[in-house]
Amino acid sequence: MNQGTEAAGPLSLAVVAAKKYFLPYREALVQAFAQLGVQARGVARLEEAGPVQGVLVLGMHAFPHPRRIIPESTILAAIHTEQLPTVEAGSLQFGRDRYRVLLRDRREYDFVFDWSPVTASMLSRRFPRVFHLDHGCMPDAGTPVPDPAYDVVFIGAPDGVDGRRAQLLDTLGRRFRLFPEHSGLWGEKKRRAMASAAIVCNLHYDHGAAFEAPRVWEALSMGAFLLSEPMANAAPFLAGRDYAEAFAHQLPEAVAHYLAHPDARAALAAQGRATAMAHPMTATAGRILRQFLIEAALQRHAGYARRRRLYRWLPWERLREPIFP
Repeated sequence: MNQGTEAAGPLSLAVVAAKKYFLPYREALVQAFAQLGVQARGVARLEEAGPVQGVLVLGMHAFPHPRRIIPESTILAAIHTEQLPTVEAGSLQFGRDRYRVLLRDRREYDFVFDWSPVTASMLSRRFPRVFHLDHGCMPDAGTPVPDPAYDVVFIGAPDGVDGRRAQLLDTLGRRFRLFPEHSGLWGEKKRRAMASAAIVCNLHYDHGAAFEAPRVWEALSMGAFLLSEPMANAAPFLAGRDYAEAFAHQLPEAVAHYLAHPDARAALAAQGRATAMAHPMTATAGRILRQFLIEAALQRHAGYARRRRLYRWLPWERLREPIFP
């Protein structure tokens, strides 16, 4: 790390994302960093990061062994995006393999963020420098159409563990006007699909109560009415204030109820959008930037720099010597 980082100004960053569903978020973050005066650019591969001071990876499961490419002189951070198995939120089947990936690569990162308060809390009890991060309001998310052509839309993998999503979608499709496509929708096509239905549904992939942060934030950022299976912790959003909640077996009746009560839908959607807009993407970028600057400052301590790899996975409180040179 450049010894004169603070005097020279903000860091230069590369934001890396390869999956299609992360590209709009990557670009929104890059724009937010620019508003903060940070030189940031979005790339699809670690090899494209170039000579920057920091690299932020979106979806660390997609980039195995990153330090084979990113030098130790560069601060390496990630936003962990996948569901992990937790007692509070479940996802025991789907999250198991993702947890193995995280354990494999965790020590290569200087710090890690997670959009889920439940997952971040669980990880921070085991690893140092794992933090919760608000996903942030998506800019230019569009708005729902005033006279939707469909009753319900769900966007995501339509199968799920034990075929649970497929069963729920089949039940909803037999009773309501269900948007016919679920996966392979990106960018403007995805926004149009979400805007074309009276109700955006959030269905869990695994049995449990995980927080599907991107789907929730995207829907509420555009002012859509969201009906979700229960989530253990969807902060900053609250069920009954920002979105509606129903258990899987209650979904058909919940859909029928809210279709018959457009004013209730509108009130929840408006409050959900207001909550999302109170957490702009610049605030999310600012939280990330703060951690990069802290890491840059720490690396100017010779004692920290010598033991940097140790500090990635061992809490400081357990060390006999402090970090000071």
